[in-house]
Amino acid sequence: MSTPAPAPTQAPTPSARFVPTRAGIVNLWDYRDEEFSFAGGWLVLRGLNGSGKTKALEVLFPFVLDGRIDPKRLNPFTAEDRTMKSNLLFRGQDSVLGYVWIEFTHRETGEAVTCGIGLHAQRHRDTPARWHFVADGRVGEDFSILTHDDRPMTRKQLAAELGRELITSTADYRAAVDRRLFGLGPERYEQLLTLILTLRRPQLAKNLDPARLSDTLAAGLRPLDDDLIAEAARSFDDMESVQRTLEGLAAADDATRAFLASYSTYLRVHARSAADRLTARRTETAERTAALRTAAADLTAARERQASAETRAESADASLAVQRARFEQLRSSAAYQAVEQLADLERLVRTSEQTARQAAAERERRRAATGRARAEAEHAARLAAELDAAVSRDAAAVADHAHTAGLPWTPADAEPARLADRSAALAAARHEGVRAVRAAQQAARGAEQTRDLARISLDRAQEAVTAAETAQTGAESALESAREQARTALGQWAETHGGLLPEEGRGLLADALELIGEAEAVTLADAFTEAAAPAVQELRDTLASLRARRTDVERRRAETEAERDRIAAEHDDAPPPARGRTADRSSGHGLPLWQLVDFDDELTERQRTGLEAALEASGLLDALVTADDNLVAAGRSEGYLRAGTPVSGPSLADLLRPDDPDNPEGGAAIPAARITAVLSSVAVTGDLDPGTPQISPDGRYAAGVLVGAHTKEHAEYVGATARARRRAARIASCEALLAELAAQLDELVREQARTDAALDAYAAARAALPRTTGITQALRELDRAAARLRATRDAADAAQGSYDESVAACSVAECVLRRTAAEHAIETERVDAVETATRAFEMAVRELAARRREHAPARGGRGRRRSARRRGRG
Repeated sequence: MSTPAPAPTQAPTPSARFVPTRAGIVNLWDYRDEEFSFAGGWLVLRGLNGSGKTKALEVLFPFVLDGRIDPKRLNPFTAEDRTMKSNLLFRGQDSVLGYVWIEFTHRETGEAVTCGIGLHAQRHRDTPARWHFVADGRVGEDFSILTHDDRPMTRKQLAAELGRELITSTADYRAAVDRRLFGLGPERYEQLLTLILTLRRPQLAKNLDPARLSDTLAAGLRPLDDDLIAEAARSFDDMESVQRTLEGLAAADDATRAFLASYSTYLRVHARSAADRLTARRTETAERTAALRTAAADLTAARERQASAETRAESADASLAVQRARFEQLRSSAAYQAVEQLADLERLVRTSEQTARQAAAERERRRAATGRARAEAEHAARLAAELDAAVSRDAAAVADHAHTAGLPWTPADAEPARLADRSAALAAARHEGVRAVRAAQQAARGAEQTRDLARISLDRAQEAVTAAETAQTGAESALESAREQARTALGQWAETHGGLLPEEGRGLLADALELIGEAEAVTLADAFTEAAAPAVQELRDTLASLRARRTDVERRRAETEAERDRIAAEHDDAPPPARGRTADRSSGHGLPLWQLVDFDDELTERQRTGLEAALEASGLLDALVTADDNLVAAGRSEGYLRAGTPVSGPSLADLLRPDDPDNPEGGAAIPAARITAVLSSVAVTGDLDPGTPQISPDGRYAAGVLVGAHTKEHAEYVGATARARRRAARIASCEALLAELAAQLDELVREQARTDAALDAYAAARAALPRTTGITQALRELDRAAARLRATRDAADAAQGSYDESVAACSVAECVLRRTAAEHAIETERVDAVETATRAFEMAVRELAARRREHAPARGGRGRRRSARRRGRG
């Protein structure tokens, strides 16, 4: 019987609270009857892995305070592989009863309260049956949960032991525990259970969520005193500001560390790339420098050869002029006139002409070389002018690209001494900024992609939740439809078979139908059996009684038939005829004495035996008694008894009484007076007198002069008629009894048939009960739909958490991108343009430096040529 939950009461003060003192586990898992003792409300469980510490915690806290057997609530690791049914059927039994209980004691009064739960698991049932109790007293002292043979009590036995109805509903049980021990109210009591579940989790500090733990503690613990809160709040302002500062610093430190972690890698990669580029540039510069030096050397050599040629040409001109002057001198000299000198002079002239020709040729050659040198000089001048113009253009291009790239470039930075270092530093910083912004953009794009994927997953999870909710709604509708069909079928069944049950029984069936699917619900067949049990038991008792009566009647009939047959089989033989009495007695003229008399009731068996022996020996026993005295005819072998004078004193009439048959065979009836007269004629004395017929009960007799005595085992002839009449009466009585028994048997057969028909009607009604398989199938579908809904909701919650995290990460990435772009003064939309401009700036700087390097030798060559010409003119 459920106990209604009371209104919340004021929570007890700490000093007035109950504390746990003992706990017990009976017939559950590997615990047969285990008791745990608390010390000051504390219990420490120590042991090796697998010794049962977690199992004891699982089935005690907070299960005894909660009553719910959800595997996630039972298992501290929130797994679903260990159910309460598996705990009870741990040893492979088919049916097990078990108990768990905790004893609480009041701190001040010592009052003991025990809360406990009984469980009954069966292999064919998915969920164990449960009953709960909150009882005053202690287990084992004030009451027991074990029978005298150390077995767990059943539900009814425990109810009888406690003297009250047990609590069936877990909600009512929690309300009863809260009302008796805590006084928190339903909501705060649920929060307390949630707090216990949270704090019970193993390795709590490993994945501790401070915010969630704070919310759980705030929800589960009792409210603090207002003054204490006010006092604590006065110091929280400074703590909050310090906390915010600390959080800001911690966040900045985390961001800096994260930035440094990535930026140091970036710097290493960038430095390696820059070093590689510098090495390549140095190699290229060395190659170009060597080529430039070779070209400058070639130009210098050419210029020197040109100067040498010009010098030789001038020397040749001078030598030619000297030779011509000498020639003219020789021609005007007297020696020229001399014949003997003519040949010498002729040779000299030829030699001079040859020398002149050679000098002229040399001069022409040198003049050509001079022309070529002048042409080269003019080309070098033009090249120098072009180089000057190119240098100017390259400097302007460098400035333009620097402006486009956002570099702080000034004309002074273009000076040859500062150009290389300044441009390299600016370009490296700009490239670093571009890479930083791009890394931030990449991180932001990755965060956005993660957010989009999380959103897609969330949408799919929400769609799955919607589909699961729709499926659950459909399953609920199907369940309600199945219940309605079952109600209709039950109503139709009631119209046909409802008369078999009382009104309460029909209500019990309706209640059982409504409870189909509950943990402790009974089937319609069981409810019908319970409702019809009194009537069926009465019918069965009636049937058993009828069967017993029928068996008894059949037994009595058989006994009566046997008795009748035995009586019918009884017969009395006539005594052997006396010698001399061989006549045919079928004419019916008289009857023998033994057929007409019977012993007096007061005679003993011995007297009867002696009396019949005396009558048989004296010949009186089979002698005929006729209605009248007849003459004895000659030639007939027969003997007769006549009525003589009655004797004075005892006579045979005192020992025998007339027993004339009502319908004697073959003759008329003998009057009783006649028989009495005959008997009165025979004396019964102790001493035999031969003059009077006498008979003695001791077997002696006297017939005239004949006296004698006779003995036999027992009397067998006298009273045969009475015995035959009694046999006929007894047979008639047996026949009447048999007829009565046959009537009774027929009535019993009819009653038994009616009882069997009534029982068959109950059996047919039970077999015709509406099938609840539709409801159970709908319940299984509903359970599966609910499980799918829980799973999809958990997945949706996880997807929502992932989406929220991705949104937060996306926001952080966007903030980092904006901060990085602001730090490096690069607009996020112009990253590619800035990088292109920076690379163009570097190219322009290299071209400018190359132009300047090319321009320097040209200027040097022009200076040297001008110096040479000045020396030549001098």
